[in-house]
Amino acid sequence: MSIQPGSLVRAGQRLGLFIQPNTFELEAAIPERELSKMNIGKNVELYTENGGRVMGQVTRVNNSVDPQTQLVKIYLTVKGNNVREGQYYKFDAKGKTIVNSIKIPRTWLSERNTIFAVKQTDSTLFELPVVLEAIDQDAAIISGIDEGVWVLQRSVAGAFEGMKVVPQLPKK
Repeated sequence: MSIQPGSLVRAGQRLGLFIQPNTFELEAAIPERELSKMNIGKNVELYTENGGRVMGQVTRVNNSVDPQTQLVKIYLTVKGNNVREGQYYKFDAKGKTIVNSIKIPRTWLSERNTIFAVKQTDSTLFELPVVLEAIDQDAAIISGIDEGVWVLQRSVAGAFEGMKVVPQLPKK
């Protein structure tokens, strides 16, 4: 944009852009199930691809879910001297502490929120209902497994309830 003194300016013509170079609004899309972690005013730590860190704060939450992606947009105010326009960020939102839970590969979890466990009496598989606490692309955090239950720790093609297995117990 180059406007010289005495130049003709039309109504609505952009003359300049006011920016605040150290404060930006960042738009992020999150799954609807994660909205409870993203209240307005919540502080989050953002990470750049080169390892830099900066703090942000949730300032707005969209009320609608994108029908294609099933994600909800949230808006963060990000301040800092090392913040640049167009920069990509990742962030972790600290949620609630989940006691008596384990993190498993998502592939171990069935659509019915069950996993395979091994009956210790006859070494056969059975489906164990679990409580799905959180899930992402690769992993799930589940609870509802009693201490001492033997959990099948890899996907077995064609696994079914009653299938005989040979447990591989860790060496002590």
